[in-house]
Amino acid sequence: MTKFLKLTCLVSIILIAGCTKDKSQQIKEQSAETQKRVNIPGITFSPASALYGSAITINGSFSTTPGANVVKINGVTGIINSVAADKIVVTVPVTATTGKISVTANSVTTTSATDFKVLKLVKEGSKPTGFYVNRLSFDRSGNGTTYFIGGFAPVVKKMTAAGVVSTIYSLLPGKHYGPNHDEYYTITDVENDGLGNVYFTRNRYRDTAYQIEFGYNAYPVIKSSVVLKINAAGQVSPFVGDGRGAKFWELQKIVLDIKGHNILLYHTALPNFQYLTKINQSGVAEEINAPVQNNELCPDEDGNYYTMLNYDLKKVSINGVVTHVAGSGVGGTTDGASDVARFYPSSTLAVDDNAKNIFVTNGGGAVRLVNAAGYVTTLPVSISSISSNQMYFNRFTNKLVINYRTEIHQYGLK
Repeated sequence: MTKFLKLTCLVSIILIAGCTKDKSQQIKEQSAETQKRVNIPGITFSPASALYGSAITINGSFSTTPGANVVKINGVTGIINSVAADKIVVTVPVTATTGKISVTANSVTTTSATDFKVLKLVKEGSKPTGFYVNRLSFDRSGNGTTYFIGGFAPVVKKMTAAGVVSTIYSLLPGKHYGPNHDEYYTITDVENDGLGNVYFTRNRYRDTAYQIEFGYNAYPVIKSSVVLKINAAGQVSPFVGDGRGAKFWELQKIVLDIKGHNILLYHTALPNFQYLTKINQSGVAEEINAPVQNNELCPDEDGNYYTMLNYDLKKVSINGVVTHVAGSGVGGTTDGASDVARFYPSSTLAVDDNAKNIFVTNGGGAVRLVNAAGYVTTLPVSISSISSNQMYFNRFTNKLVINYRTEIHQYGLK
């Protein structure tokens, strides 16, 4: 074979090898891209519907690189709270509407097979009670009955689901606050166990002429305090206090954990001394070293309560373990992530156990929502004079309830 022919063959072999290598690399790259697309499964989400501001979970295959995922709800970009390779937690923006959820990850967009329903907070109406409402409690059996502390002459009332109102406890004439009484009583809070038993707190004071000077203010002299129990037959008896078991200062708030195993009592001695006492169903008392502020103990179904401590929202277990929920330690109304959001301490709280949301009011008619991820959103709804109202969430009807003087305002999630 001539040298020329040998050289020609060598060049041909090199060219063929190069082409084969290029083709092989191209096939590998195409295969990798195809495999990447094949490994992006359809996404699923839960819950199927939620109020705007709530946190939802999307399951699928995602990038763990920060900022590499984009979630949209019916075309509106969601607020990503956390990302894992198989899960994204996202806050539903208030501008979102019902529709498909899409996730763009690794340059691949995947869309849900079903629609996600966005719920809004909508006022359904107001119901007059015929009396001034101070506190209320929804029957834990879910039968639609509501118990009230009402009137300037304190009474305990019951309203059935049909709207029939009856008085189940009232003070004796001349025993409410007023001049020329040798002593007087107040009723401060009401709760129930869903088994037909109603519990309420009552304080007894000396004559209004007797007051304790503390700082620039004067305070009434407490003589005794008691938790009273009304059974299903309407019989009233002391449950704890007034010589039965533990003694308390001025009782302000009573909370039953949803399972009904314990009662938590908040009581005060003058403005600077605050106490929490846990009472079991046998009446045995235990002091709890845990924070509470502004008479705000908002329970959830797991036996915890929530309180606004200074500028932060805290969750406290029945045993006094404190967990930070949201708040940056600075007063204000800034929304955002848990460590960015700001609150004012004079806030009213309500817990939606179904969605693990916490409603917060800071006055001015604004209603804010802290979701399960700790993200805070101001909802596009206004409630007048909210700062002077009490706010509750009825987990049986899934409605937010505001009591204002002689009216009950109800907001549905629709």
